[in-house]
Amino acid sequence: MIIQFQNKNETNRQQLNNFISLPKYKRFLVFVELSKRINLFPTKKREEKKNNYVIDFSKK
Repeated sequence: MIIQFQNKNETNRQQLNNFISLPKYKRFLVFVELSKRINLFPTKKREEKKNNYVIDFSKK
């Protein structure tokens, strides 16, 4: 394991270079995977209850 000390700009530049060096199809797959995983992050947004188009067939 190699430990490197870098500042934020150097790290970002290295990550970008590593990403750009991938073939186009792998870049796309990495993007799709990231898009899937980002939906798993918790957010403060609450889901609204959606009662649209509810048909009640019970007799009263």
